[in-house]
Amino acid sequence: MTSTLKVAAIYLLSLMLVACGGGGSLSNDGGGNPTPSTYSISFSVVDEQGGAVDHVNGELSASAPWTVQAKVTKDGSAQSGVTVTFTLADGEVASLSKGSDTTNSDGVAEVQVLAGGKKGSVVLSARLTDNTEATLSFDSAGDGNSTTVDIAKLSLFASSTQLPSSGTDEIELIALVQDSANALLEGIEVQFSASSGQLSPGSAVTADDGTARKMLTTLNEAENREIEVKAVAGGKEQTLMVKVVGTSVRINGPSSVIVNDEAELAISVTDSDGKGINNAPVSLAASNGNFVGDTTNLRTDGNGQILVRYTASAAGQDTITASALNAQASFTVNVQQDNFAFQGLSNTTIKQIPINTDAIITINWSKNGIAYQGGTVTFNASRGQFNNSSVVTNGSGQASVTIRSSNAGVSAISAEGRDTNGNIVTARAEVEFVATVAHSIIVDATPDVVGPDGQTATITALVRDPDGNLVKGKQVNFTVDDTSSGKLSPNSGVTDSRGVATTVFTSEAVSSNEAVRVTATVADTPAVSGFTDLTVGARAFDITIGTGNFIVVPEGDNTTYMKEFAVFVSTSNGTPAKDVRLTASVMPLPLTLGGSYSKGYWQWNAILEVWEPIVTVTCDNEDINADGVLDAGEDTNNDTFLTPGIIGTLKFADNNNVTDENGRATLEYRYPKDRAPWTSVVIQVNSESARSEDAEDQRYRLDYSAEEANNENGSMAPNWFGRGLTCTDRL
Repeated sequence: MTSTLKVAAIYLLSLMLVACGGGGSLSNDGGGNPTPSTYSISFSVVDEQGGAVDHVNGELSASAPWTVQAKVTKDGSAQSGVTVTFTLADGEVASLSKGSDTTNSDGVAEVQVLAGGKKGSVVLSARLTDNTEATLSFDSAGDGNSTTVDIAKLSLFASSTQLPSSGTDEIELIALVQDSANALLEGIEVQFSASSGQLSPGSAVTADDGTARKMLTTLNEAENREIEVKAVAGGKEQTLMVKVVGTSVRINGPSSVIVNDEAELAISVTDSDGKGINNAPVSLAASNGNFVGDTTNLRTDGNGQILVRYTASAAGQDTITASALNAQASFTVNVQQDNFAFQGLSNTTIKQIPINTDAIITINWSKNGIAYQGGTVTFNASRGQFNNSSVVTNGSGQASVTIRSSNAGVSAISAEGRDTNGNIVTARAEVEFVATVAHSIIVDATPDVVGPDGQTATITALVRDPDGNLVKGKQVNFTVDDTSSGKLSPNSGVTDSRGVATTVFTSEAVSSNEAVRVTATVADTPAVSGFTDLTVGARAFDITIGTGNFIVVPEGDNTTYMKEFAVFVSTSNGTPAKDVRLTASVMPLPLTLGGSYSKGYWQWNAILEVWEPIVTVTCDNEDINADGVLDAGEDTNNDTFLTPGIIGTLKFADNNNVTDENGRATLEYRYPKDRAPWTSVVIQVNSESARSEDAEDQRYRLDYSAEEANNENGSMAPNWFGRGLTCTDRL
């Protein structure tokens, strides 16, 4: 009953103030014109035993100090981790135990109030870093032991009036206290406060040189801004402004574009040390053009960057402005009325060019509908070579070159035109070089051992030319030699850009070992033929691999994810198979099964409140024949390695690879965070019995932590494969 009455008696004084989320760290500004956030501060006053105090009718005394509790809410929800700065209007009437406190999980910050040596009323202020403020008035009996020293002069200095935004530096705040005779005063408590940033902990009392000191930092608050620093002692107050500087915004992109054409812009936000600032809100504006997609809630990725696409809408000069953390950058684009485009190439279809064959590439250039003569056009290609890299347009406004490649694959081509006034226009397109001569074929079955009665295996045929290039567009015929009555469907396929044609084998009765033969033959080159053998048999064991939706982030490891897989082994009648020895392996998803990796970056989705992966391009697994060896023609991105390669490590939990009484074993797969979710792997488990070897595999796209993805103030690991737009480099 006593506890209930105590709670019921708590006296609350709530002062509600509204503040727009501006330059302070409490801002939740996502760019554009968001709805201002509303903060409020409410006070509670309790005694040393935690009982409620009626501060309106009561009086603070030396024998009964009070604790003032300030609760911070935002739109009605308690806010933890918020710095609250406390100050008193008259330091002789009362004093504070500290100048600031950080709110706890209930949104409460608190400070102890002690009676001073002067009787009267005093106002206590509580202020947030965004200048939201609330006040509390109370009376003091004046029976405290505060100093009666005559404080006539208070001066406030700083070791520097500028603080680097990176947070790696700090400045010293110095308060100098003197009496009316200008003598230095020792033992005087000085209350320091700052509108943002962080002050060093503990009380500040003047030493024998009359100075009290505090350190000021700006950790994880990279906004360019001014910090108002106050020092209060004996009713005297001084203010000093400290500037946080060094955060900058940069815009990179083409200096010239054509009306209605798109251009990619890279915006980077860096601190005073030149390091990218993660999760910084960026606002964009263009005087004449537009941006592709929603740009109202842009936030930088882990590298402090954002990629956006800009469309010019009118000829002339356009000024693009990017703003972030009170820094701003402008970028001028010359928008040309010119029609500058590749002839016969479009964004929807890719022109195919046989390898080792010259193909003509032509640019048409006109100004205001009239063919432009005398412009210099420079050509570039990510694959293949032009016979001439620079050509001058003729009387028809055309510049033509030939391109040839000795290896197959997609090539990103670009042209840059420069007129006699130095104005630049650009155009981009893609062509695909294809091999046309079938020379060899590799046939494979996945899996190569299947159960009877309708179990399936995927048959892939990989066709190459004499130089090892993948051959596209060839019809491959499939036939099966099987006395157990299995069948193929379909019986033919056409090779794709990966040189692969596929069919599916469906089993019937049990066969002897490797008694099923599937043959693949190139239709217009019958001499190019190959086969693979399968076995249809009742397995000694059935293996099942499964996993959940939970990702483990190992404690103390900021670079790794761990995923668990449960392996179940059962007999033919479904009972657990105990003491079965297992082996396991992990490999990249083969190209023949769609193996690939993606370039891209992370972007904060303010609507879903989650970091989401943005893919810029998807590239084929470079290990074409899945042999783990870098063969000629496989190193598409020219990094001297197979990409994506084998990623991470796979082991049995507690190094126990033998099934328990439930027929279960557990696998632990560890992989770097920067590979997720940009590629997939295959996890295979094998078991051995007296009669045969059984296997099961599972495809797994590298997953990432939902907890990390939901943390707006955190960052996701940058994509290890890059964020560029082509597969021919490591960008």
